[in-house]
Amino acid sequence: MKRIGIVLSAILTLCPLYLTAQQTDAPDQDDTGEMDMKNSGGTVTEEKEVVATGGVLYNDGRVNYAPLGVELAVQSEDTGAGVKSIYIWVDDASKQVYSTPVKFEGEGQHAIAFQVEDNVGNLSTLKTFAFVVDAAAPEIKVVSAFKGVQMTNGMYVPADNKFSIVAQDKLSGVKSVEYAVDGQEMQAYNGEIVLVEKSGQHTISFRATDNVGNVSETASYSFFIDGTAPSVEIACDPAAFNKDGVNFISGKTAVVITAKDADTDIASIVYYVDGGEAQNYTYQFKLADGAHTIKAMAVDAVGNESEVVEYSVTVDAADPSAYVEAEK
Repeated sequence: MKRIGIVLSAILTLCPLYLTAQQTDAPDQDDTGEMDMKNSGGTVTEEKEVVATGGVLYNDGRVNYAPLGVELAVQSEDTGAGVKSIYIWVDDASKQVYSTPVKFEGEGQHAIAFQVEDNVGNLSTLKTFAFVVDAAAPEIKVVSAFKGVQMTNGMYVPADNKFSIVAQDKLSGVKSVEYAVDGQEMQAYNGEIVLVEKSGQHTISFRATDNVGNVSETASYSFFIDGTAPSVEIACDPAAFNKDGVNFISGKTAVVITAKDADTDIASIVYYVDGGEAQNYTYQFKLADGAHTIKAMAVDAVGNESEVVEYSVTVDAADPSAYVEAEK
């Protein structure tokens, strides 16, 4: 019996563990988990003996995988004298006579060896089946294309933001991913999620299933969509004097630009004076003598741009004069 233990140990050693597996569209193996078994002599004609009676078997092209608690049944037939006994060796255990399906509770690598004896003493060739029990559900998370802006009440993203769901399974690989938005029914995830023009709070719920049926817990990702552009205003300090529809200020008057956003912060303000190059507004400024046109726009923290506002003003830098005129 020692030789059988050595064989099983070698099988377990040669059965590699693939520690990362991305989402795959590979189909499940047939529920029977069948393996081709050929007649090895005498009248024993065992055929396709290994059947999974609890859970499914999945083969990724290199390794067989099974869920925790899988039960493997060994079946055989003999066209002559008939099957007398099926002998099995489970992992490193000693030989035993097979009677009921063998259940596997431990995660990791396993192997089963089996041999069939008929009623006249013919023995089949020793057959082996190695596999890995996968007891862990996939790991899953939501990834936002936009990094997001953390405010006191939560994370904010722009209206056209794209969300991706990333799932990984250490053993059998991810079979499917499902998600739901704002409490709706779960649906299959096939690509990026975009919630266009839906300002306010939202929640994406999601889960993943691996190729042997392990399902992750349903997780959620909550966020706010900021779909509102900021507002911007141009004013003077002190306020301009309006005469005949023209705003007049002195050379000492400062031009002040302010911007507000209903949801997030203002990231930048850009202004132009008399059609010149764009300048980043950081502090109030003054203008030279003459008529001027100022344009400005603001961008909030998630990239929403305000409309361009315009303000015209004339700087009167000349000191007033006075004279005395004698009456004639």
